[in-house]
Amino acid sequence: DATAPFIIGTHTAILQKLFADRLSLAAELIVVDLDKAELRPCAAHAADAVAFPQGVAQLMSTAPPAAALVRRLHPFVSAERFDEGRVQAACLQFIADLVTISDGFLADSSHAGDVVALQKWQQLRAFEEDVRLRCERDSEVAPYAHLLKSKLQ
Repeated sequence: DATAPFIIGTHTAILQKLFADRLSLAAELIVVDLDKAELRPCAAHAADAVAFPQGVAQLMSTAPPAAALVRRLHPFVSAERFDEGRVQAACLQFIADLVTISDGFLADSSHAGDVVALQKWQQLRAFEEDVRLRCERDSEVAPYAHLLKSKLQ
């Protein structure tokens, strides 16, 4: 499994200006061009890397999170219309679903990688709860347990 941050919802002119000023983006970023319906890496991948999806359809078939985003964007993006506000809202909801483990898209996905990721998150949450409870029971640490709660989450 591999994850990569995406640039979604920015204006193409910003990227063009960055490149014109000879600035570069992080190599692991992926540019999602909604105007061209294409995905592209910011830098070339190594020869032994997994092939980069050549289009939205290929990405959707191999990456359920991307498919979830495309389904959210579909009503707001077409050849006839582009609702920028709703696209931005859909992208923000997508990010919220990424970090909302219990009832986000990860919990609804049946993809093997997502199932494993969800199990790992559940194990981390169980570990966090165990550490918190042990701290609350320890007489020396208990007065400080409230400080740990926010750090453990």
